[in-house]
Amino acid sequence: MTDTVNSPDTLPLVTLLFGDDHQALHDRVNSLIELMGDPSMADMNIQRLDGAASNTRVEDVRTAAYTLPFLTSRRMVILENSASLMKADSAREKFLQMLGSLPESTALVLVQDDTWLPSGNQRGWKLIYDYKDKGKTKIHPLLEWARVAGPKTNIEICRLPALNAMPGWITSEVKRQGGRITPQAASALAAIIGSDTGQGRQEITKLLSYVDFKRPIEPEDIHELTAPGGQADVFVMVDALAMGDARQALRHLGRLLEEQDAISLYAMVVRQYRMILMAREALQNGVTSDTAVGQLLGIHPFPASKALNQARRYSLDSLKRIYHRLLEIDRMTKTGQIELEVALQAFVAEMGRSA
Repeated sequence: MTDTVNSPDTLPLVTLLFGDDHQALHDRVNSLIELMGDPSMADMNIQRLDGAASNTRVEDVRTAAYTLPFLTSRRMVILENSASLMKADSAREKFLQMLGSLPESTALVLVQDDTWLPSGNQRGWKLIYDYKDKGKTKIHPLLEWARVAGPKTNIEICRLPALNAMPGWITSEVKRQGGRITPQAASALAAIIGSDTGQGRQEITKLLSYVDFKRPIEPEDIHELTAPGGQADVFVMVDALAMGDARQALRHLGRLLEEQDAISLYAMVVRQYRMILMAREALQNGVTSDTAVGQLLGIHPFPASKALNQARRYSLDSLKRIYHRLLEIDRMTKTGQIELEVALQAFVAEMGRSA
């Protein structure tokens, strides 16, 4: 029997997502993608477009939306920066006409990073606006269409939490990741990161790894690991490296080498790839749940899920080659053939070329 809860048939015809919480927008898109079902099949039925790209036209969105799904009932089209396609009057009219005639086989997700304007004549969102000016309502045509389109269209706003709400957000995010934090530590972290939920999630992951999920995060942990204004940290660097983002990894590595010794950084890279390799082997053997893989790796299910996501972008053979390359770096540095700092930078660059 089909699981109607996690089925593409449950997706709205159109979902309009906008707001200034970039992390929440990203998470919401991923949650919608999960409703597409089996990832191997879903990948063939998901298309991403960027309305801000110079070569993207309304016709491209229409073509994507009218393409039939492959071996499933629905396909998904994700359009980032959807407001950019509606600047000209002619394009706006074409876009709205397309929305009104979408086939039931397509789930269209419209995503817009926006900015909240707290004061002035246009108090509200800058792009997907809705405000009154001299007694007249000014509303973005996309929002106006969505409000009257009927039950098959969802409007969701992802707004950054207020500063005084961040300790609560931090506490909830720590719990979601499977850990604990004291109220004093949550307030201390909020004072550093402000309302940046993206940085907050990265800092929480780092802090929970530091305490190994065995005790609550304390204020002393915040002061030890988190620097005001943001800090390049090894967890972000290794994540970027594992996901093939060599530019970001090199940037973080350069800053990290100014703050920490190369030996500890090398150890973290080796540890991450060892976990990814083990997660890849688990996938090969049909083990796919976060909990089961966490037990195999001896880690909490949340970092296990990250290792699984990273493992899916590698073949088992490529991971074995990478791990042998890391062992070769260890041998070369210990025999004086190369400085570890230089070897790490070369490794990151090599990974970027092969991604």
